[in-house]
Amino acid sequence: MIVLNWLFTPLLSLIVVSLVLVLAVGAASVHPLHWSATLRTAAEPEVTRRVRGSSRYSQSDSIAKARLLGAAPDQNEGSSEEVVLDAVVTLTDVNDRQQLRNELKRRRDWLEKSALTAQVRMVAQIPSLQTASYVWALGRMLAEVRFACAGFVWFLPKAAPFLAQRLQRHPRKMATAGVVLGILFAGVTHVFKHDATFNWLTIVGNVITAFAVIAFVSAVVALYGAFIVTRFGSPRNWTRRGVIAGLMYAGFVITIMSLVFSGRLAQWELWMTGLIEGTTVGNWVGGALIAALLVYLLRNAVTWIRARRLWISERITTAGIAVFVLLMLLVLACYLLNIPLVEVDQLIMGGAWLMFGLFILAGMVKCIEWTRKLIALRRHRVQVARRGFRWWILLAWIGCGILVSMAQDPVARMQLSPTGQVLGAIFGILYLMWVVAIIPGFIVTILYLRRVNKAYEKLRFDQAPPHPDLASHEAVRATTKEADSGPREI
Repeated sequence: MIVLNWLFTPLLSLIVVSLVLVLAVGAASVHPLHWSATLRTAAEPEVTRRVRGSSRYSQSDSIAKARLLGAAPDQNEGSSEEVVLDAVVTLTDVNDRQQLRNELKRRRDWLEKSALTAQVRMVAQIPSLQTASYVWALGRMLAEVRFACAGFVWFLPKAAPFLAQRLQRHPRKMATAGVVLGILFAGVTHVFKHDATFNWLTIVGNVITAFAVIAFVSAVVALYGAFIVTRFGSPRNWTRRGVIAGLMYAGFVITIMSLVFSGRLAQWELWMTGLIEGTTVGNWVGGALIAALLVYLLRNAVTWIRARRLWISERITTAGIAVFVLLMLLVLACYLLNIPLVEVDQLIMGGAWLMFGLFILAGMVKCIEWTRKLIALRRHRVQVARRGFRWWILLAWIGCGILVSMAQDPVARMQLSPTGQVLGAIFGILYLMWVVAIIPGFIVTILYLRRVNKAYEKLRFDQAPPHPDLASHEAVRATTKEADSGPREI
């Protein structure tokens, strides 16, 4: 039957949505109700113990703190317990609701406790706050996967037999009815329509398929109806507001699906594309989007500049970036308003000089901050491996660079005399040696600076107290071990 062809997409959508809902119920069945709040409660002392005693921290550490803490827990977290319980009752046909609630609570509590202990242990020995934040985020994802897998293992064996029995209840009767009605329909068609290509098996098969589809759809719709009755009660008890809200939601879904399947949505997209490409609307829309992005970056820069506990060098660097963003906004406004850049070149040059000045100042302040870290390490007698780095080599290289830049013009003037040629050759050799030393010297210096930063971070971590949950857990283990190792009565 050609009439059945257009049912393929709706039936496929119904099956996919139903499978996704069943899997979602299974994944949420044993998920701890207040996991986000519990995890954040455990993350707060982890962050506190790492930044304790530190008056300032870097921008990357601030971002790592936010990553480790995660998003603030929802105030309504855990309110979906009854919805999940109703769905589990509907899809498993459990009779004792209170027993099911107690079993789910027991599994959730055990999963939450074990996952929280594993989460804290994952970052207990990681000195770097940034690395610990990534490991913590990875542990959060693994915990979610673990909860979902535990839900599948518990829920699917209970739901599969009931769903199979429920979905096979009507198809058998409908298949029998389809055979009978298909044969009758084939006979009527053969009597009134004498066709040499008549094939009664095809007609009966189409009728059976139609009846099987109707039976499957009715069984799935009945499951949805059972869940709605379990969740919201009998239709006699439904409120007018709830009915209107449900109808509006169903109408919205049907409207969106109709626009997608009819091609209207694609036609509107083509019309919008033609409007943007054929007129100046595209320039203004693109400019507005870029301006919104630049304003967002400027707002973030101002937030970082106002952060009092951030390193001063990074605040100055952020101020330079904010000046650059302002210059980009100025150039964008000139482009959209057709203003020549020549009219604002003085303003652009002034902003550029200000930006470079801020970057140079930030570099000088960064050197002072790094020197304070080195002094703190030496105060605590922490030795950092040099591995080829020497202060006198660095100072000599900087001094040679200054001398080379100062002697370049005098040597160039003396090139005509024999003495000047000899000095020029010596100057060329020294300049070549100075240039060749740039790359290895730069690598050795950067690695030494990095080792000092890592040693300073490890020093702060070693001085930090252990996590409260881990400390209490280790204390219990130590007490138990001591009790077990004591004298026993035989």
